[in-house]
Amino acid sequence: MKKILATATLVLFAVAMVFAQGAPKKILSASDVDAFVANYEALEADLDALEGRYDYLFDPIDEQMEDEDADIAGVFGQMRGIDVPAEIRNIFKKHGMGSDGFEKMIVITASYQTLEMDEQMIQFEQQFKDNPDMLPYLDMAKNQNEEIKKVLHKGDIAVVKTRLEDLRGLFME
Repeated sequence: MKKILATATLVLFAVAMVFAQGAPKKILSASDVDAFVANYEALEADLDALEGRYDYLFDPIDEQMEDEDADIAGVFGQMRGIDVPAEIRNIFKKHGMGSDGFEKMIVITASYQTLEMDEQMIQFEQQFKDNPDMLPYLDMAKNQNEEIKKVLHKGDIAVVKTRLEDLRGLFME
């Protein structure tokens, strides 16, 4: 009985470890999104002032995005994991987002995109309900959006949702 109990405990522990590794970490607080919204223009200006000095960081991602079959969620994971130089980290700190501000910006942007896609899918489904030729494209878009959501923490998406209108105003300029 002890051996079965010990084995069951080990199996449950292993399953829990696998699940924990696959679960996305929560990174955003309301104050992070507030800082992003409040400082967006200044943040953008400071990053633009770097004049392409760090474009090389995105070369592998740019190459992957050229592939039609690119794993969007995988690319997002790579972007989220970029080890940005101190100069970039300092810009995000300066604007109230902490030294992991680059990752926070990526999560804010991706969360915003998934929320926007959710709203657009409702409109597209209504618009193309009588056009069966569009269903495969709608399904593909929906599946891609769901894949991206899997690499975002639900709490991060929820925080971004509270500022959706403000973010829409920034991103739609």
